[in-house]
Amino acid sequence: MKTYQLLWRIVRYQPRVFLLSALFTAIFFFSRVIFGYIIQTFFNILPTSRHLSPMLWQVIALLVSTAAVRYLIMLGGGLVRPLSFFITQSLLRRNMLERILERPGAQALSDAPGAIINSFQNDTENVANMFGWTYAAIGLCFYTHLRAHKTDSYLVCRLLLEK
Repeated sequence: MKTYQLLWRIVRYQPRVFLLSALFTAIFFFSRVIFGYIIQTFFNILPTSRHLSPMLWQVIALLVSTAAVRYLIMLGGGLVRPLSFFITQSLLRRNMLERILERPGAQALSDAPGAIINSFQNDTENVANMFGWTYAAIGLCFYTHLRAHKTDSYLVCRLLLEK
């Protein structure tokens, strides 16, 4: 079985959890861009405003609310991402143990017991970590695309600030 086939079968086991984990990662990187543009807008308005104008208060309120939303995104991702890791590891360990128990007693372990235990621990962890790196790569591609097209994301920030 090829690697992508294995990963796809794992994703199909609990697709909602894996989709949520990828979505939280992408939104996390997107929220960095929005937060940065709100800070930029705040510092652009600051020299032109002599008093605490309503526009400045709106930017401050948007900054605080964006920080709160970023916190909730990180909290949600912190709950969903480990769940996807545990699902991956437990599914692989269960299938490995089932395969070992299907074989006759004398042929069950062809390697040393320490190597088998190492496979149960490290190999399943590597597959689960690969999902995490894939989520990060997708999120970083999304983030890079937004940073490369500043005008588009700047427009999103301006639309949030205008009445």
